Parts: sequence; structure tokens; C-alpha cells
Amino acid sequence: GDPRDVVLDGGSARRVVKVDHTGATLSSVTVSNGKLTPNNSYGAGIYLDRGTVTNCTFTKCRGYGGGGVYLKGGLVTKCYFEGCRLINWYMGMRAGSAVLVDGGTLRDSEIVRNYADAGYYNGTGDYGGGAVSVINAASVVERCTIAYNELKDPGGNSHAQWARVAGVGLNAGLVRN
Repeated sequence: GDPRDVVLDGGSARRVVKVDHTGATLSSVTVSNGKLTPNNSYGAGIYLDRGTVTNCTFTKCRGYGGGGVYLKGGLVTKCYFEGCRLINWYMGMRAGSAVLVDGGTLRDSEIVRNYADAGYYNGTGDYGGGAVSVINAASVVERCTIAYNELKDPGGNSHAQWARVAGVGLNAGLVRN
């Protein structure tokens, strides 16, 4: 099916979906306007602990880690992420404006034009990744297109020292073509 036919909208006030069953599958929907505001709240679009998310579109989801998806386990495949945003992110904090991969597999997906608004730079570089952050050794990211993502400071400026983490930050796990 076409993800444009069914829209799950969080109204910019809450997480849109939580999936936590091995046999669960969410397919062919658009997940939009998820928003989490407290620190350490991950997965404004979807919190995926177990199950499969396939052929979905994620737009305008905002949070403090994994704006589109917090992938704790399971599989995200053939999905499209655009316009997801990290709020007040700083280096040293778990990141991923589109996807925070803390287990499971992200496969055959397109992650483009997502944004991380940096609160401040603490110089550690841990858990980096403006668009995708991979932080668990059991995590796999494969055959994904990750392009045109941005990391900006509070004034809206892009910085050379942050350019290395605007796409993928790899703290642990496996990223392969």
C-alpha cells in the first residue's frame, strides 16, 4: 500500500506509536508530528522494541533521541525519513534526528533532510549522529541512503567540527553497504 493513504498523527503533543511484540508489523503508513519534550524520551514517531516496521514514511517527528524511530529491537525496513528533528541536542547525548539505533536492524531505508538543533558542544563526541545514531553493539544499519541531513547550533549555523556527525554517528554496532 501507499503510506500516504493512512496518516498517524501525534498532533505535535505525544509519541505516535509503540510497537512491542515479536509478531507485530506496522506497514504502509505515514507517521507524522510525534513530539516528546522531556530529556531521555526517545522515539517521538515510533518506539520499536520488537516487531517490524516496513514501507512507512516518517515526517515532522521531534524529540531528544530518535525523532522518527527509537529502534531498541526488531526491524525497520524500506522506510523514508524526512523533516524529523532533534530538539536541543548536544554532543555526548544519545542522538539521531531520524533514527536512534539501540538494537535491531535498520535496512533499505532513505534518511534525508533531517535536522539536529545543537544545544551546546561538550567535546566528547559520544553518541553522535545528526540523522542516525548507532549506539549498541547488537545494532545493524545496512543498505540505507543517508543524505542532506544537518546539524546546527542554536544560532542556526552549521559548524565544521560538527559536520562529521550530521549523517551517521557510530558508537557501537555495524554499518554496512
